[in-house]
Amino acid sequence: MKTTALLGLSLAFFTFSAQARVNFEKATITYIQNDVAVADIKLLSMDGSAVKKTNASLNQPITKENAVVTGDKSRAELKLNDGSVVRLGQFTVFSFKEGTRDIDLKQGSALMNVPKGMGRTNIKAAAVTAAITGTTVLFQAFEGFAAIYVYEGTVEGPNGETLGPGEVLIFENGKYRVEKFDISKGVGSAALFTKFTASPNAGNFTLEQILRLVAQQNGMELPEDFDYNDFIDAILNREIEILITDNDEGEPMIDPYSMFN
Repeated sequence: MKTTALLGLSLAFFTFSAQARVNFEKATITYIQNDVAVADIKLLSMDGSAVKKTNASLNQPITKENAVVTGDKSRAELKLNDGSVVRLGQFTVFSFKEGTRDIDLKQGSALMNVPKGMGRTNIKAAAVTAAITGTTVLFQAFEGFAAIYVYEGTVEGPNGETLGPGEVLIFENGKYRVEKFDISKGVGSAALFTKFTASPNAGNFTLEQILRLVAQQNGMELPEDFDYNDFIDAILNREIEILITDNDEGEPMIDPYSMFN
């Protein structure tokens, strides 16, 4: 079994083709569930706690001075000025740097949809830096662990490997590996998809929307009555190399569907 050691999570970069740049200037909170707060970013500690936080409100503007913090069983959704939509899971700390396309996820999970043509978005989560352009990814990071699930678009890994829809790049214990996952099961069960049906941006994250974007990426046009399962089988039916395994059988260490609930 081929194995490759990760030379520090800080060296993990995911690169997408560059496009016209539209910088972040502001964001608006579009959905709130349970304990969501806004904090002064200068008062945040490394674990995401803050000296002072105020309860978030719908349509509240967020600037570079702010961090959005979610508590237990709590979620939030934000829309950035370039049209990007970010959904935050529980125990997440999110902020962005004005005048750039830099996002900081100190901890937690985020589902992000970036419109095509907006330029590269740099996401820093724990010790991992990722760059995305015009894609839908689900991203989670805690100390010593990170995962990027590609729902549509592509990701280039640190060694030039390309991930497409239905593939996940996992970092854990200083190592990484590539595995497959079921897009339809992810959309149907992960909380960052299922718990936001009342949000104004729900249409960005439906299974049909994601699969139509995948088809477009591959030069296909789907009929109105296409079979989801047949299409998913087709895009997942390709060989990928497992870069890292933790035993000779290559057994996965995580459940890719429950981890974001």
